[in-house]
Amino acid sequence: MEIQKVEDYIIHRQLFKHDKPVLVALSGGIDSFVMSDILIKLNYSVVFAHCNFQLRGDESDLDEKFVSNIANEWNIPIRVIRFKTTEYATENSLSTQESARKLRYDWFKELISEHNYQCVATAHNADDVAETLLINLGRGCGIAGLRGIPVKNGDIVRPILFVSRMEIEEYARESRIRFRNDSSNFERKYTRNKIRHDIIPILKTIFPGFIENITQSTELICKQEDIYNIVISQYSKHIVENNNKTEVELTPFIHIENSEVILYELLKPFHFSLSQVKNIILQGIENNGCRFDTFSHQAITHSGKLLIKNADSNILKDEYLIENLLDFNNLPILLNIENISKNEISELIPQSKNQIFVDYSKLVFPLKIRHWKKGDRIYPYGLNGSKKIQDLFSDLKLNLFQKKEVWILESDQKIVWVIGIKPDKHFSVSTNTEQILKFTVY
Repeated sequence: MEIQKVEDYIIHRQLFKHDKPVLVALSGGIDSFVMSDILIKLNYSVVFAHCNFQLRGDESDLDEKFVSNIANEWNIPIRVIRFKTTEYATENSLSTQESARKLRYDWFKELISEHNYQCVATAHNADDVAETLLINLGRGCGIAGLRGIPVKNGDIVRPILFVSRMEIEEYARESRIRFRNDSSNFERKYTRNKIRHDIIPILKTIFPGFIENITQSTELICKQEDIYNIVISQYSKHIVENNNKTEVELTPFIHIENSEVILYELLKPFHFSLSQVKNIILQGIENNGCRFDTFSHQAITHSGKLLIKNADSNILKDEYLIENLLDFNNLPILLNIENISKNEISELIPQSKNQIFVDYSKLVFPLKIRHWKKGDRIYPYGLNGSKKIQDLFSDLKLNLFQKKEVWILESDQKIVWVIGIKPDKHFSVSTNTEQILKFTVY
């Protein structure tokens, strides 16, 4: 392998320059040491960063000692950190591999911010790309999964991504590179290792240029994805942010060819599956109240739109008891209460949907603030008899999310106020009223 090819790769893709240090992720294995040796020979300023995940007992500590000794020998600055990976995985309900990855990259980000390094260089290579592509295909993926590993992702760069593992091993032999083997890389319990040691060798015998072909294909797919995304972005105008919710106009997608693919890509930030997207298009135009949930978001269909909001991270209580007027300060809504005497009644401002006046003597404590329930009824002003609150919602064209945000003020199992919408006339002020409560919701 000619190191000038690495230099050309770095320059052509604008990965980094010679003017500032590059943080090099140094595990101690053959890939990271070969990359480090090449970058040093190309006169780049480098700083080593080694993570000890403490997952392999003495072996992990020996790795740390080895890379520290090499760094001192090569006169290269090194930063080392030890992680309690197993504890972190348990506390955050993550797999060990996921935890190690998060801990590693979060630390790299901190180092870049603190020391103003250009970027972090990792030693992913062409064989890693092939392995990743096969994993993604096996799990099911779209065009993004077919591109393998990006050469640049934010502050993370991969300067030897085009180099095969065979070329790396050849370079290590010729340059007498010292390194350590991670025993976990040979354990077949990991999917990647099964593919690396069992599947790819077979594919190489069938297709002698398998790794090179994969590298070329993923580079082409990356360029094709750019074109693909340009087409997708033309439909982003049908998605708007409105009052902390996302509204998606569904009607335009009925007549678009391959509409489920376009909408699937647009809704990726919300993590909807392709089958959910198909159902959204199928049901969403004519049916209100169809609900679709992901681990991060909730969505409903309403008036030809898909309304999306974040999944509730903090679950509010269903109801709150109010023993006295001070308890109104401990509610999930901002509700102001004022005592008004009878001689002030002539000065009262007419009530509105956000402000009502109640005869204090008609209230039975404890009061209750709760969400509405099906079957709830209210006796509005100007109407003989009662009305279902559900019908009140329908008159106002409230969607399911809006309905869930409505609170009810209740006294002795009777509704005093559909807060912010309409009061019940049974609690109204009369000429006999001695004490008045003024309720204002903000």
